[in-house]
Amino acid sequence: MKTALRRLSLAWGLALTMDASAAAPDELFDRVTDRARQLAAEPYQAPDSSLPPDLAEMNYDQYREIRFRPEAAIWKDEGPFEVQLFHPGFLY
Repeated sequence: MKTALRRLSLAWGLALTMDASAAAPDELFDRVTDRARQLAAEPYQAPDSSLPPDLAEMNYDQYREIRFRPEAAIWKDEGPFEVQLFHPGFLY
């Protein structure tokens, strides 16, 4: 189940990075799988994990105090989904 969810998450994430507005579902699936194969063939590159000192030195309690302002969500009131962005910090 976890593997299937990871694959679905990867496919959805890749689809969001492409211009999918004019693509048919089968065409979009092919584009996503082609992009996934291309990325899988590249050597692994660890993500940049450098943080500003204020974020890097946060402890658990400080990180838990961060609250997202729902009125700042992307796509708020534009459909069934919205995106709430959180910056990295603590263990993330």
